[in-house]
This record gives sequence, structure tokens and C-alpha cells, in this order.
Amino acid sequence: MALGVGWLSTRPGDFAGECLKRMFLRQYESGDNLFHVDDEPGFMLFIVSGAVFVTLRHPVLDPYLGHLGIRGDWLGEFSALQRTTRRTGMEAATPLVALCMTYPSAREMMISNPAVAQHFSSLLAWNYEIALRSGLDFTIADPLPRICARLLTLGGFERNWPETAGPVSLPITKEQLASMAAVSRNSVHRVLKILEERGICDGQYGAITIHDAVALRQLLQAALNR
Repeated sequence: MALGVGWLSTRPGDFAGECLKRMFLRQYESGDNLFHVDDEPGFMLFIVSGAVFVTLRHPVLDPYLGHLGIRGDWLGEFSALQRTTRRTGMEAATPLVALCMTYPSAREMMISNPAVAQHFSSLLAWNYEIALRSGLDFTIADPLPRICARLLTLGGFERNWPETAGPVSLPITKEQLASMAAVSRNSVHRVLKILEERGICDGQYGAITIHDAVALRQLLQAALNR
């Protein structure tokens, strides 16, 4: 389960096993709030199944929907490990099952074995890389390659390349994708129509399913090289 996907799958087996021993299971219904911005640190969590909307805070703008956590992702590690208030809000996008770890549990591991701190630092770096990649997505001016880039990032393909097996369904509407890509809804409708005609993606019933990540990546590269 947790050992086969995401950051923990890249760590040594003994460390991963110790993490799992100290984690507890939580389940949420769709729409449940996990954290609000400025909440106390609480715990970090690993998504076993389901997805999480991540709301980002801006010093001037209203909070906006900026990211989607999916199976295999770790969320909330910065606040939990650094003992700071929450920088983001999190809401269950679907029924959610998560494994959670508190700071005292992580601290206990680090005290018993100082090398553990390096592993937790690598988790911070793992998610920092995802944040940087998202930032790079937003530097693409043309809506078509920008939306392609965001779909690859949101679907976890670029962090786990080569692509995962089978289709990946993102539980987001076209309007939510527009927010996560910072483009207009009309742009999302236009680009998704192109992707649907090519058999790359389809958007129906409150979800966008990526059928062919390789073709999506090739379309992104071709658009950027024009």
C-alpha cells in the first residue's frame, strides 16, 4: 500500500516500516475539511485512496484552489514537522482514506535515530519539487501547453515518470481545472475538446480522465517547440 507509491517507496524499507508502525488511519467523507489555513500543525498524512483539494493562501488575493493531492501523495508535512500553523487549507475531494503521523511520533523516530531526520527532509524536498514544477507550469503563456502541463503535474505523471499504468481520473470539474491552471473556463473547454478528439483525455461527470499520458506529454513538447 504505502510502500509501493510516492515518496515513502523511495526510502529504505526499515525506515518505511517504522513510519507505518507510528501512523494511524483516518477516513473522511467528500467535502470534509481536513485543515483550514492558520490551523494548528496537527499531523501530516499519506493518501491511501481518494483525493484532496488544496487551497492556497495569498497575502493579497482571496484563497484559491491551487492543487490536488491524489493517492500516494503526502500533505501537511511542513506544518507538522516545523510546528507552524497551516499555510494551506485541505478538503476531501472524494471519500478519503489517509494514514496520519503526528509530530511527536516523527520526533520519537528522530531521537532514536538521527539519520531519520534526513529522510523527513527528503519529504520536504519531494513536495518542494512538486511546488516548483507547478510554478513552472504557470509560466507557460499559451493555454494549451499550460493545461497539458498542469494535467501531467496534477496526475502525478511527471513526479513518477515513466507514467503509471492505466488511466488516471482526477475528481475535478472543468471549472476547478481552470482555477488550478489559472486560465479561463473557455480555454479549458477548448483545450479539453482537442484532447478528447485525440483520445488523450475526457471530461465527464465531475472528473477529468487522462487516458494517454505519453501523448499528452508529446503534445506539450510539440506546443512548446512551435
